Amino acid sequence: MNRLAAALLLFLPAAVALAAPPLDLGKVAGVYKYSFRNGLVDGTKFTSENVLEVVKLSPDRAYVRAIWNSTMDTCALLPR
Repeated sequence: MNRLAAALLLFLPAAVALAAPPLDLGKVAGVYKYSFRNGLVDGTKFTSENVLEVVKLSPDRAYVRAIWNSTMDTCALLPR
């Protein structure tokens, strides 16, 4: 790969992000949940829930909490 192609791959995402219109955090703020029936191999049934929470803190800052659940593992993105 030549240097120009490498530079484009490196800087293009940042240029696209800068050119994108600003996100209105007030419009996307809220709690989004998806509940679904889940189960284990032994036949045990239960309900799992995926959650995305967005709280507007200022025009350009937000608190974000995301929790994804599946049968075998849980993934969470939480603030420190």
